Amino acid sequence: MTLLSNPRLAVFGLVLPILLAGGIAVFFLLGPFYGIAATGIAVFVDWTLLKIFRRQMRTTVTVDGDGARFNLYGEEKIDLAWPEVTLVGLTVEQGKRGRRARQLFLYKEDGDRLMVIPAEFARFEDLVAETRRSAPGFRDIALAAGETLKERLRSLLVPPAGTPARN
Repeated sequence: MTLLSNPRLAVFGLVLPILLAGGIAVFFLLGPFYGIAATGIAVFVDWTLLKIFRRQMRTTVTVDGDGARFNLYGEEKIDLAWPEVTLVGLTVEQGKRGRRARQLFLYKEDGDRLMVIPAEFARFEDLVAETRRSAPGFRDIALAAGETLKERLRSLLVPPAGTPARN
C-alpha cells in the first residue's frame, strides 16, 4: 500500500501535527500543568498513530501461478496455494463508487480463513488480472447494497435447508 494508492493515509500526516499543536496551545491557555499533560497525551497518540501508519505501509500481497502470499504488517506471513483456496474472486458492491466498492477475496474453507484485498492497494488491477489468470474458479460477484461479502460467501458454501449437502 502506498500514499498514492490510498490517499486516506495522508490524514495521518495532518492529524499528527494538529494534535501536537493542540497540546502546546493548552500549555499557553490553561497553564503549565495542563499544558504538559495535554502535550504528553498528544505525543502518545501521535506515536501510536505513527506505529499504525508504519504497519499499514509494510503490508504486501503477491500473486503468481502457485498461489497468493500475504505479508501482513511485515509481521505475519500467510501463503495460500491455489488447490487450498475454496473460493476466489472480485466483488463489486452496487451503489458504491470508487476504490471502496471493489475487493479481491480468497477464502480457504479448511481453517476458515478469508483474505480480502481492497482496491486501495498499489497495483490492485495487476493483482486482479494475475489472480484471474492463475486461480481456478475465479468468480465475479456483485453484492447488493448493504450485503456483506461474508453473507454472500456463506450462501455459496452452505446449501439452503432441505437440500442435500455438497460433496
